[in-house]
Amino acid sequence: MSVCIFISEHCITRRSSVTSLLGTHRSLFTSVLCTRLVMQWKWCLVKLLSVCLSLAVSSAEHCDGGTHAGHLQPFGSSGPFRRVDVVHSFPSTVEFFQQYVRPLRPLKMTGAARLSSAFHKWTDDYFLRTAVSVNSSVAVETSKKENRTSPLQYLHFHAFLRLYNSTDHYMVDNIPQEFR
Repeated sequence: MSVCIFISEHCITRRSSVTSLLGTHRSLFTSVLCTRLVMQWKWCLVKLLSVCLSLAVSSAEHCDGGTHAGHLQPFGSSGPFRRVDVVHSFPSTVEFFQQYVRPLRPLKMTGAARLSSAFHKWTDDYFLRTAVSVNSSVAVETSKKENRTSPLQYLHFHAFLRLYNSTDHYMVDNIPQEFR
């Protein structure tokens, strides 16, 4: 069995480059003892360097709060922050493209979906009244908490519509061809 023993004063630095790690820690390799082959000694040296480098980067980030904006801060607490325009309808196609798509500006459309005719037309009753092929089935999961080990169920689309409001069933498939 091979044994590698590394003794050093410390193996943590605030710099992350290999040269500064080796330059500032001359005592890093105070004692290296490897038995068996020279290749094992090189392997031990490589392992020591990788451990020291990961400790150095980890230590630097945790000691001084990190060098990256927002590091160790709550998600979304650092910028850059951008102003987001809010509209309560659909802008015209030309306006949307010129003012938002082309300059890559964000836009929040609140309540815009309610202005669509599909929002009012596509109800459960509408889908149940529409004829769907007898052979048309949709893939359904039986629990809203994902469980990849449970098999999918295949139900007729109308059967799914009658179940989903009163159970944890949800559809993980495309809508039937008749509605596309």
